[in-house]
Amino acid sequence: MPHRLSLVRLTAALALTLACATPAAAQSTPTARQRALADSIVRVTEQATGGFESMLSTTMGGVAGAAGSEAQAQMQKQMVETMQQFMRKYFPRDSMRAMMADDLASNYAEGELAELLRFYRSDLGTKMLKQTPATMARMQQRMSRVLLEHRDELMQMMMQHAREP
Repeated sequence: MPHRLSLVRLTAALALTLACATPAAAQSTPTARQRALADSIVRVTEQATGGFESMLSTTMGGVAGAAGSEAQAQMQKQMVETMQQFMRKYFPRDSMRAMMADDLASNYAEGELAELLRFYRSDLGTKMLKQTPATMARMQQRMSRVLLEHRDELMQMMMQHAREP
């Protein structure tokens, strides 16, 4: 039970940190061509990876794979399922697609978007896209292990920063 409480506290602290994050500055309005290229990149990405839900499942599954004990594994599995349910509710596929395309169109020039699209359509780009979810899951596992191992220190650091003016 102490591990469960610590992990719950850690999760709550991380959620609070995310909630306090300031929104990014507004970007310039993309052209119709930038938007079209960005939409194409998102669709190519979806085709190669199986879509946002598949990527989310693979990536978040990495968190569950980092558990030490059976109880931790069960709790992390429940957390992953809850997060997936939350993501499906508040970030449906069309919404995620539009957000991703908006971000790409706002942060890359037209020529850069065209180059990215060519790359993602290439054999190497497709291979990279297909391997990205599994790479992210492995990174999540590694990061989760370190977070679990050092959770008390992290909680102390977060509490200390919360007390500072």
